[in-house]
Amino acid sequence: MAFCGETYPFAMPLFEYKCVSCGEPRFELLIRGDALPSCPRCGSRSVERIVSLFAVSSADTRKASLRTAKQKARRNARDEAIATAEEVRNHHH
Repeated sequence: MAFCGETYPFAMPLFEYKCVSCGEPRFELLIRGDALPSCPRCGSRSVERIVSLFAVSSADTRKASLRTAKQKARRNARDEAIATAEEVRNHHH
């Protein structure tokens, strides 16, 4: 598979589908060779390929994602500590 002039020999295409039979709104499948996609919920092969957003990952996007995840974890820990302190304070009054 080639992208921006670079060749990625082990890249596999990942496609998004929706099932016409059961209405499963969106699922992703890794399709190899001539394999026919089927719905993971009902097993039907009556699926439609839908337009996917292109994902790009780089060192910068991974750093940004990690930074965001750490910030969220700090906020969650702070909120949990506040809730625990309020619970202890309310329990003792």
